[in-house]
Amino acid sequence: MKKWIDNISCVVITFWVGGLWITALWAGVMFKTLEDPSLAGSIAGEFFSIMTYIGLVSGCTLLTLRFLRNGFGVFKQLYFWTIVAMLSMVVLEKYGIQPQLAAVKAAAAPQAVELSPYADSFKVWHGVARVVYLVQCVLGLTAVTVRLTDKPKKD
Repeated sequence: MKKWIDNISCVVITFWVGGLWITALWAGVMFKTLEDPSLAGSIAGEFFSIMTYIGLVSGCTLLTLRFLRNGFGVFKQLYFWTIVAMLSMVVLEKYGIQPQLAAVKAAAAPQAVELSPYADSFKVWHGVARVVYLVQCVLGLTAVTVRLTDKPKKD
C-alpha cells in the first residue's frame, strides 16, 4: 500500500509543479507573440485559473496521501509543510488575488483595463499575483527536491 501511495504522490507532484512552470513559460511566450496584450492576458488568465484548480486538488491529495503514509509524523516533515505553503498560495490566489483582479477589470469595463483609470490598481494586483505565483513555483521545486531526500520510515 505504501508503495502505491508513493507512486501516486510522485505523479501528482510532478503534474502540479510541472504545470506551474509550463504555464508560467507559456504565458511569457503568449505576451511576446500575440499583438493584443488583452487577448494574451485573457488566455493566460484561463490557464492560471486552471492551474489554481489543479493546485487545490493536488495539494489536498498530496497532504492526504502523506498523512496516510506517515500518520502524525507528517508534522515533522519539511515536505508536508512545503505542500501546506503551496496550497496556501493557491488559496490566496483563488480567493484573494483573482477576485481583486476581476473587480478591477469589471470597474474598467468596457475599456481595456490597461487603458483605464484603474490601470495602476491592476498593475499592483498583477504584481502581487506574479510574486505569489513565483513563490509557489519555487516552493514546488523545493517540494520535489525534499520529496526525493525525505526518506519515509522503513516498516
